[in-house]
Amino acid sequence: MVPWLRPRKAAEKQAPANPSPEVQAALALAQAGSLDGAETALRRCLEETPDDVHALMALGNVLFSRGFPAEALAQLRKVLAIDPGFLLARVNAVQCLRALGRYDAAIEECHELLERDPAGQGAALLARCLDHVGRASEAETAYLSAIDLAPADATLWCDYGAHLHSHGGLEKAEDALRRALEINPTHLPALVNLSHLLIQTRRHREAEVLLQHAASQPDFPPEVWANQALLRMSQNRLDEAFGLYDKALAAGLVSPEMLFSRSLLLLLSGRLMEGFAEFEHRFGTRMFAGTIRSGPGQPWRGESLAGRSILLWPEQGMGDTLQFVRYVPRLAALGAQVILEAQTPLVGLLAGSVPARVVRPGTAVGADFHCPLMSLPHRIGPTALDPPWDGPYIRSAARGSAVAALAAVSRPRVGLVWSGNPSHPNDANRSIPFSELAPLLAVPGVSFCSLQFGTAAAECLARPDRVSWTNLAPLIDDFSHTAAVLSELDLLITVDTSVAHLAGAMGRPAWVLLPFNPDWRWQMGREDTPWYPSLRLLRQREFQDWAPVMHEAAGRLADFRVS
Repeated sequence: MVPWLRPRKAAEKQAPANPSPEVQAALALAQAGSLDGAETALRRCLEETPDDVHALMALGNVLFSRGFPAEALAQLRKVLAIDPGFLLARVNAVQCLRALGRYDAAIEECHELLERDPAGQGAALLARCLDHVGRASEAETAYLSAIDLAPADATLWCDYGAHLHSHGGLEKAEDALRRALEINPTHLPALVNLSHLLIQTRRHREAEVLLQHAASQPDFPPEVWANQALLRMSQNRLDEAFGLYDKALAAGLVSPEMLFSRSLLLLLSGRLMEGFAEFEHRFGTRMFAGTIRSGPGQPWRGESLAGRSILLWPEQGMGDTLQFVRYVPRLAALGAQVILEAQTPLVGLLAGSVPARVVRPGTAVGADFHCPLMSLPHRIGPTALDPPWDGPYIRSAARGSAVAALAAVSRPRVGLVWSGNPSHPNDANRSIPFSELAPLLAVPGVSFCSLQFGTAAAECLARPDRVSWTNLAPLIDDFSHTAAVLSELDLLITVDTSVAHLAGAMGRPAWVLLPFNPDWRWQMGREDTPWYPSLRLLRQREFQDWAPVMHEAAGRLADFRVS
């Protein structure tokens, strides 16, 4: 909440400008930490003068501070019924509505506040509310308006930077967070948020300095430990990361952001049941704001599905969809009528593979329940993960011109994908410059087949002339054709992208080239994966050093024999 009371503009006054001596005494109790005493005194004042807006306002603040936002809101509503121009009461009502999760009502209140006081706090509050519900473009506009009104507000710059960070604008986010620290070099949230961004962009030394600076501040928040844990996790120092998360938890930090980050550490460590339970906190984070569905039907929590219908929906990338559609047959076996929403390039493939009605995003459907695909391991329970593999679950009956082109290609036929989606936040670490593939391409007697899409596909023009090379990507229209090609290849060698999941889901042999700090699903220190028995994992030993990985792959390929 904002300060206990603040003088209002003369034009807004409908009640006495100053609190009565009795209300001032109650406020002194509150400011001294005696919230119980302050509440008792304020209720006594209101018994004598029920319409005292200062007493109502102060009682609302006391109730909010005691953890009763609904009761606080009721008092603030009384203030606004008496004096609609009491702007501070309206500001605090927004805070109560946010605490109650009533963001639509909070947004309406912000618009009312902006109409009454265009130069006040309404724009900043509106930006934060819009940000929380995932209305990113509107939030951006509101943040910029708020910053125009208060350019020296470090907290506002910090919040704007966090907003940009969550929506992929890393360069602009860094600028905003550094602006916050220019205004206030000890601004702890800005130190914490900027350190998080630096960890994500692998600038570990800078992040360490910022975190040490934050930890030197009095009463530094447990978020500092959480970010130190994230830093250790990025350095593959997992035991230290667990210890730091334990410190943050012991200090009372239970934010969705921290619990989500810890879930990734648990999953990376192979503690799948614990990890997927904490993974549920992702929808409370700023990153996933606005992505959770409200229907159709009720969220599925594990209830009986016999004779019931359920919509499964994707929340992240196509690789995630391919990984988790393995659970569709299990739900169908429980008697469920499954409706699967899938990204458009996957619809044709999945329609022919899983026992479900497969629809494109935006298709209007009715169902008794709905569930995000990546929540299925947690909702199904331990049987989903012990083990997670039931055998191949993706197949393709497609043929197409890419398969026809393979008829003239001699064996062994080895597919190559060296780059993922450039918009992926970790793409700079997981993708490999084509020039790094030279040791692999030097292996004689191999027919290489490119499945690389996007701008990276042009890199192969620099390959040596002696390499046997077939570019299949222009002949592939969707994942059905990709699956058909994988059925005709002897081996796939790929970075961590969706085609790796497709090969694994089909049970096709593939080698996945992993960065030093891998995605959680590949765990640590193992060549195999419980998710896909046909895959083999080749890992970086040092950050961004692909040379040993390529030489290992080349050695394996030289010994590879078509079975």
